[in-house]
Amino acid sequence: MHYHDLATYQYNLPAKLKGVLTVGWLEKGTAFPFGDVSPRFLERLLGLIVHKRVNVMRGLHYCDFCSEEEVRVEADGERDVLGHAEVWVPSVDGATIFAAPTLIYHYITNHQYLPPKPFLEAVERFDATSTWDGQDSRNRLVSALFAQK
Repeated sequence: MHYHDLATYQYNLPAKLKGVLTVGWLEKGTAFPFGDVSPRFLERLLGLIVHKRVNVMRGLHYCDFCSEEEVRVEADGERDVLGHAEVWVPSVDGATIFAAPTLIYHYITNHQYLPPKPFLEAVERFDATSTWDGQDSRNRLVSALFAQK
């Protein structure tokens, strides 16, 4: 599934979630920016993927760019498979939330995908010990969306 970077999030929903922006929803045949990220960013992103998953689904989405069927990662002694959940992180100013598929880590490390600068900054500055909870944020926003219908 492809969404342009910084488009309003609508994955598996009947309408867009105001204030939530997509990052890293890549698909074969669609161009994306290339570049390098810092080791600190990768470490922090991996920690979010393993410890703060959001919108966990049944089944896996595999990488469209390579032949790997399952992409596995490990952080702090915990293992996870990518492609079945998302990472949500608030922007530095708290005005928006970024939503990325967990495969974003693989896209960055194996395919040199370069996420937008606001997402890089948000991940690097996010306090993983804070009480902010991506799943709770998603649940509240989705509930409000359906309450409008």
